[in-house]
Amino acid sequence: GRGTFIGLSAKQIHELILHKVKSYGARAFSFNDEDFLVGNNVGEARIMDLCKLIIESKNKGVIPEEVKFSCQTRAGNFVIRGKNGAPNTLNHKLVAAMKSAGFHNVSLGVESFSERLMKVPSINKAGMTAENCKIVLEGFFEHGLYVTINLILLIPESEPEDLLNTLYTAMEYIDQPVQISTSNVMRMFPGAPIYSSNDYTTIDVNMKNEMNGKNIRIPVYCEPQNEIMRGLLKVLETQEEHEVKLFKTEKGL
Repeated sequence: GRGTFIGLSAKQIHELILHKVKSYGARAFSFNDEDFLVGNNVGEARIMDLCKLIIESKNKGVIPEEVKFSCQTRAGNFVIRGKNGAPNTLNHKLVAAMKSAGFHNVSLGVESFSERLMKVPSINKAGMTAENCKIVLEGFFEHGLYVTINLILLIPESEPEDLLNTLYTAMEYIDQPVQISTSNVMRMFPGAPIYSSNDYTTIDVNMKNEMNGKNIRIPVYCEPQNEIMRGLLKVLETQEEHEVKLFKTEKGL
């Protein structure tokens, strides 16, 4: 089912910003909701109202012009779906408003540039395509917003071709004003559709419940289904550990 959207209003968020600026001289704010734009008309209206309030406060000098904002959201929230066969387009009005308000970095959960993987149950980005992601990224560059592209390298259903497709596409943006953030595996959190699914092999940890003394199993991440990808995961983990050791030795940590 669908839950009720509960969140601070644009006015309440604005009041918090004013309080932090006045009381502590804050100059940067990071909105760490998983999807700050929420992904519906209510969410879009809230961010537009917030941007308007911030811009008005900056014009009045209540919020210094140099105050910046960053947030996490989904690429699909910036796409206007074309009707009657018309192509999808960027929501320029939304992006321009965020830029004017002082948003300088938007972290996007792209996850993969593989069209096939966007439709698998573990990702389930309904209606999203690699082309839509490109529309959003190019639009951000046009408006001068700095993007963080979040990618999951070894999505459970990944095949080698999917990973190569994602990496080659990501490299097309390596010289653009972006940060590319990668996670080796798909981590699992309560509330996610696949958290309670029996269709995926998980790597778990066992924790002792301090209240009743019983051990509880907590899924940490999904293991890749493809044998080659499982082998690659071991290589990545070993290489990461090696790099960390080298860094500690070099820095005397």
